[in-house]
Amino acid sequence: MSLGEARAVAERLDAAEAPDSALDLDELGGGAGIGASERNRAMAEAAPPPGADAETLARFLTTRGVARRAVGRYGDSVADLRQARELALKTKTLDVSLIAHELYNSLDRTGRFGETLVAAQEFFDTVPAGDQERVANYARQYSRVMALAGRLKEAEIGVKRAETAAATLAARRGRGASAPRAQI
Repeated sequence: MSLGEARAVAERLDAAEAPDSALDLDELGGGAGIGASERNRAMAEAAPPPGADAETLARFLTTRGVARRAVGRYGDSVADLRQARELALKTKTLDVSLIAHELYNSLDRTGRFGETLVAAQEFFDTVPAGDQERVANYARQYSRVMALAGRLKEAEIGVKRAETAAATLAARRGRGASAPRAQI
């Protein structure tokens, strides 16, 4: 499978994930509905709200960064998401892991795999400790994309993270070692 095909798989996986409630990305209208691309183009061109506080600006930049990625403006998307991440770290009220996940997706589109892996690690470092389900789901997605891209070492790391998170989650739910194995 080619890298382009692997990226298409990653996009389908991204679309299947439920957005985090801390930042409602559904406001984008980025779904497959009529007018979604027009809304994304409009949001990609939108100016930040004047006088916005750090939290509002971080939310805006995250939403605009996702819209810019949707219309193919990957460099602008990365810049917005990096700025949103910095603001979110300062406010301590937003889920930085969600922004790191979006940054990972945008960097992946640029082909800058070194930076993409750093963003993936940041997600793993910032996801709330008790949210093993998100870690497991993300690690599975990460490992699939890395395997399809021919990056087998990174894929193996993702599988191990997914298995560890799934086992932790299963133990919390009382299922012990019967946690499902991550698959590539």
